[in-house]
Amino acid sequence: MHAVSLIPFADALSAEPFLLDESGLEDEHHVMVVDLTGLRFYLSLIRTDAPSVSKSGLLLLAKQEALRLRYDHERVVNNLRMRGSLLPAEFGTVVRGRDELLRRVEFRHSALLELVVQLSAVERWQLTASVLDAKLVRRMSEEGGASRGSSREGGRSRGTRVGKRLDVQTLERLLNREKKLAQSILESLAEASDRHTVEFQIGLGGGMSDDWKPILRAGFTVSPAHLPRFHQAIVEAQNLHPLEEPMLHLTGTTESFSLSM
Repeated sequence: MHAVSLIPFADALSAEPFLLDESGLEDEHHVMVVDLTGLRFYLSLIRTDAPSVSKSGLLLLAKQEALRLRYDHERVVNNLRMRGSLLPAEFGTVVRGRDELLRRVEFRHSALLELVVQLSAVERWQLTASVLDAKLVRRMSEEGGASRGSSREGGRSRGTRVGKRLDVQTLERLLNREKKLAQSILESLAEASDRHTVEFQIGLGGGMSDDWKPILRAGFTVSPAHLPRFHQAIVEAQNLHPLEEPMLHLTGTTESFSLSM
């Protein structure tokens, strides 16, 4: 599950699930919409017939798959925000069919509805931009190999180790690239906001991580009337850097909602 919103005034409540013209977690599958008791839920189908799910209803994933799906989840949520205000679901939330969704929503419906209604008045937003060091190091190695052609020192043949053995020069190049990326994202979003404050921005004194590593944390004040423009700027910043693939995580007054059992 990705998110929940109010059913738009222009739409009637749909008795049956339907698909949006919006890619889900898997490119060949579109986002599915389920309307329940005045709320609209946005979900992606997952391929496996028997996913591993925790007792609280969260998908259990191997680390690399979790890293990939977390990025895809945030990408989908950011794209869906172009359709209006919504509250993200806790990453990895899984439901098996409409009936289970109804059961899990039923006893927390009032609280969930209140959170969604409050979204229309939110003006202060927090954004965290994160990257995967391993992906950037591989990209830099590929770029270096391409520029040298079939040089005997071609980086593509040996690859680049990520972690404590990463040489100082490569680390400096990595951090400099991440610094420029963070600045580019900040400038794009600042233009679409009324005010902003930077809480953290990666510098040359940073280190390595094998998880999603924050390179920017910033707060943005955006009037409700300007939110569509701000959400558009996030999607554009997300799509502007296909090589780095930064993960942009946006939150308002509430981080996300949980349907944990």
